[in-house]
Parts: sequence; structure tokens; C-alpha cells
Amino acid sequence: MRYAIVVGGWLVAGTVVAASVDEPAVRAAVARLAPDATVDSVADTPVPGFAQAVVDGQVVYVSRDGTYLLEGNLVDTRTRANLTEAARTDVRKAAFDRIGPEQRIAFEPDPATGKTQRRVTVYTDFDCGVCRRLHDQIAEYNALGIAVDYLFYPRSGIGSPSYDKAVSVWCAADRKSALTEAMRGAVPSPLQCDNPVDEQYAAGARMRFSGTPALYADDGSYLGGYLAPAQLRVRLDQIASTDP
Repeated sequence: MRYAIVVGGWLVAGTVVAASVDEPAVRAAVARLAPDATVDSVADTPVPGFAQAVVDGQVVYVSRDGTYLLEGNLVDTRTRANLTEAARTDVRKAAFDRIGPEQRIAFEPDPATGKTQRRVTVYTDFDCGVCRRLHDQIAEYNALGIAVDYLFYPRSGIGSPSYDKAVSVWCAADRKSALTEAMRGAVPSPLQCDNPVDEQYAAGARMRFSGTPALYADDGSYLGGYLAPAQLRVRLDQIASTDP
């Protein structure tokens, strides 16, 4: 396989030579650079001399002897496939798989008029204007067979007014109605209960998206920010058609 690494705008190409991964050396290299970082996994790559490491949710490449570390995109020059983005997608899917349906607020198509054909996970913030725009069209997404699973990402951080709104919405007797009212600008009645907001915020921070809303397909593919209902359905259909 031919490969290319794009690092800081430079394209470096080469040919695969198989080798084994010295996982302890890779972990030690990361620890030297970032003692507080967590190495989630270490795997082989098609690049001679380098292993892939997932560090605090981010994909990096470390020389097998632990001397060098690269951040960038690994591209197969034959197919133009971004192997790094594929790895990121797998990492995100695993993270979402750990967040069960009981930890989400789901808006799904009415089973009387249509079934769920596609599903999207949306990180949202009640003080985000574009998030409100997206939710204002929730019926249109549902009408196109798209279920929307909401996770909370109060951009102002833990303990902020946005965070307090997220907790209060989660603790409401009718979460979907409370979420809709908060998206319309209402301040929810202050409530406290066991809630997943901190966990969802931490998971979102590891994904390092640039703002809210942040949309993800079922397979972990990052879709970017706001997409109109018809555009989102097209993107989700494209992803579904290429997934194995």
C-alpha cells in the first residue's frame, strides 16, 4: 500500500513495510510528552516505523521506538482515503456506544406516520442560536425519517447558566417538553437530580468539535454543524450507502 502523512501542511509519501508494535515504548513516549494524558489504545499502521495511538480521544502516530510523535492525517494515496479520519470515526462510535439511550433525549418520527430510517446524535447548548434553529425544525427532520438524539454540551462549562439549564431539563418530568421550551428561550425551573450532563460534556470535550450544534452519524462520522433537514438526510444516506 502507498501512504501519505499530511503534517502541518506537508505531504510525506512512502511504501508499506510491515513491523510489530512495541506498545510499552509507545506508551512511554506519550507519557514523556504528556504525563497526565491517557493512552486509550495502541495499534499498528501501514506506515513503516510508526504506530497509531489514541490519546485522550485523539489519534496520533508514534515511532515504534518511542522517539518521534506526529499529529496529522494519514492518507492512502491510491484511494485518497483519510485513514486518520476513519480511526477518529471508530473512536467516536465507541464513545457514543457507551452512552446508552437512557442517557439521551430522543426526538423520533411518529410511528403512526413513518418509521425511523436514520439517526443522528447532536451535541447541543441552550444558549446557542443555531441549536435553537435546528430544534425549531425538529418536526421536519422527523418527517424525513431522521431521529435526533440530543446530548448536552454547555459551551460555557460546568456550573455555568447553560449547564444549569441542561441539568434542569434533564431533571424535568417531561424532558422533551422542557427541552423544547428551553430552546424557545424559556428558563427552566431549577431542578437537581442524578444526571449525565457532566459525563456528556467530558465526552464532547474529548471530541474537540469547534462549536454547537455538533452532528454525528450512527457510525461516528462527524457531519459538522447545522444542516437543513433535506441536506442532513442526503448526508446520512450517503454514509449508509458506503458503510460495510
